[in-house]
Amino acid sequence: MSMKKYNLSVIIPAYNVEKYIGFCLDSVLGQGIPEEEYEIICINDGSSDNTQKVIEEYVTKHSNIMLINQKNSGVSASRNAGINAAKGKYISFLDGDDFWMPQSFIQIYRYASDQNYWSQKVSPPNVLYYSGVRGCIEDFELLRERSNAKSLIVSSPESGHDFISRKEFNNGVWLYCVSREFLDKINLRFAEDKLCEDGPFTAELLLKAEKIQYFDIDVYFYVIRSNSITTTRDEDRIAKLQDGFRYAISVFSTLIKEHPNMPTKCLARIRTRRDSYVFFMLLRYLRSGNIKGFRTAVKQLKTENLYPIKNFPDDNYPGVKWKALTMLINTSSVCEVFIILRKILKS
Repeated sequence: MSMKKYNLSVIIPAYNVEKYIGFCLDSVLGQGIPEEEYEIICINDGSSDNTQKVIEEYVTKHSNIMLINQKNSGVSASRNAGINAAKGKYISFLDGDDFWMPQSFIQIYRYASDQNYWSQKVSPPNVLYYSGVRGCIEDFELLRERSNAKSLIVSSPESGHDFISRKEFNNGVWLYCVSREFLDKINLRFAEDKLCEDGPFTAELLLKAEKIQYFDIDVYFYVIRSNSITTTRDEDRIAKLQDGFRYAISVFSTLIKEHPNMPTKCLARIRTRRDSYVFFMLLRYLRSGNIKGFRTAVKQLKTENLYPIKNFPDDNYPGVKWKALTMLINTSSVCEVFIILRKILKS
């Protein structure tokens, strides 16, 4: 018996999101894509609430929804499990507490159908890229009524190097619909047990892509949460975040060496993205008052010719604030005095 194939696999990692997962699934099911043409793979990452139960209720009602239960292993392991189980020609990522805007992805799907992207008749793009918005859950209630009926604007396919040269790309993997065959061809998966894993994954994906196509439509709604990784003050979480920064810096430096012939503008963007991780890693040490960590990081960065920071900020961080902070961070002696004074004032 042959394994069923789909045009699309939507991979949804879910951890303790019982309040949101139903809404998330409804936002996909409500797109209007025929259920026999796509699948939804939910990975329950060891949730301790009713997330699994909610998903199971959807599984009983929709034959195209699959549930994978695993012990808590993190979002990267969950996404990898989804990729390995996927039977779709393309893969999209959606977190269990975020949503798709109504009547948004269906427009991309219809375009791909019209262009025969699901068939073997053409060589479709490796990556389809779309836009998104961020906001609180209350904002989604307002935005979801916004019409997506405007004419769909689609760019011509271009290489990853040209795409990065032309457009400032987003780190979030949830804005990319990726060819499963291409992911396997370049042997790309998420680094497990790491934070900041999206940026390195996305950069490698785009740099290696032969054809990327951009769809000018807001599909993804990213819900801002007060206890997110970037806002938490938990010391263990901060330490893991710092390790994630180091990992991202290492991957970007490796990618720069592996792509020596990338266009000047593309190289500049990749260097800036790498140096942004350097900036925010050192800024975290300043904010936490960790003078030992700051000194160790600066010493290591100097050996890699990454300190002082040269390629940050850019146009995405306008204003005097970012330039001033970068000048501060680039003066290690002043930073150390700042950390010591901060500790004295807090004691």
